[in-house]
Amino acid sequence: MKYTIIVSDVLFENVRFTTAFLFSNTIVSAGFKIISIFFNFNGVFNANKLIFSNFYENNLVNSWSNFGLKYNIPLCVCINDASKRGIFDLEQVEYNSFKEDNLAKGFKLTGLTELFFSIQQSDRVIKF
Repeated sequence: MKYTIIVSDVLFENVRFTTAFLFSNTIVSAGFKIISIFFNFNGVFNANKLIFSNFYENNLVNSWSNFGLKYNIPLCVCINDASKRGIFDLEQVEYNSFKEDNLAKGFKLTGLTELFFSIQQSDRVIKF
């Protein structure tokens, strides 16, 4: 079974984010494949490396980064939603003459075309 996961919520505002992360881990542990995880709307904040958790909380930005890298799962961030919320990669920083990027390791800025291709390859699409 192949899945595409869509995350549209901010990690620090909604329990669905944690559920999305735990669900994704469960899918991989069960031997299923995740084609990609697509972050859109306010979900793009989950890719901001400048968001820090309190010392007693799990750093979910790092958790997603490590998860994507460990299992070679593309962590796709909607470029349109990200730029509207001030999240930029190195290419956008250079183009706009900003000082530095804030896209967390393992994430990549993509368009909706990437999401459509992922959905096309999947048996199931789950949105959080």
